[in-house]
Amino acid sequence: MKIGNRTNDTLMLDYTFKDTSDRAVRLSDFRGKYVLVDLWYSGCGFCIYANKALRIVHEKMKNENIIFLSISVDVNKDKWIASITNNAIPSKSNPWAGKYWPAPGTICLYTGGSGFNNDFLKKYNPGNSYPKLLFIDPSGKLISDHLPRPDYSGNDQPEKLIEFIKGYLKNGK
Repeated sequence: MKIGNRTNDTLMLDYTFKDTSDRAVRLSDFRGKYVLVDLWYSGCGFCIYANKALRIVHEKMKNENIIFLSISVDVNKDKWIASITNNAIPSKSNPWAGKYWPAPGTICLYTGGSGFNNDFLKKYNPGNSYPKLLFIDPSGKLISDHLPRPDYSGNDQPEKLIEFIKGYLKNGK
C-alpha cells in the first residue's frame, strides 16, 4: 500500500532533541528500529484528537519493532511538560495541560525551545501542518512523510495507520 510521499531511499539527517530531563536525544539513537514520529504542539486541537488515536495504534503495535516518538514544537518547556502529564489540571495560563498525554512507552521529546524555527521541522514539515506523522525504517531512511492521520473525525481512523504500518512491516512497502 503506497500512501503519500514515499521517499524510502532518503537517509534522514540526524537531529538532536531534548527529553523531559533536558537530555539530548538523537534520531540515530533509534537505528535498528522502525520509528513513528508524531509532530505536534500544545493548543492544536487536531493534535489532541490524533494523539488519542495514536494511543490505540501504540497499543496494537506495541509488540512490533517500532519506537513511538512524540516531538513537541512548543517553545515553552513547562507548557509542553504540562500537556503530556496525565491528570494535569488545565488553567487559564495553560488550558492544554493534561490534554496530550501519550501512550505508555512513547518517547516524549521537544525542540529544546526552538519551536517552529527548528531545522528538523523546516526540512521535514516545511508546510507547518500539524499533526504531522513520519515513518522511518531501521536504517534511518524516511519511508513516508505523509501517513494517514488518525483524528477521530471520521476521515482517518487509527485502523488506516495500523494497516499501513503492518503492510510495511510485512512486505516492506
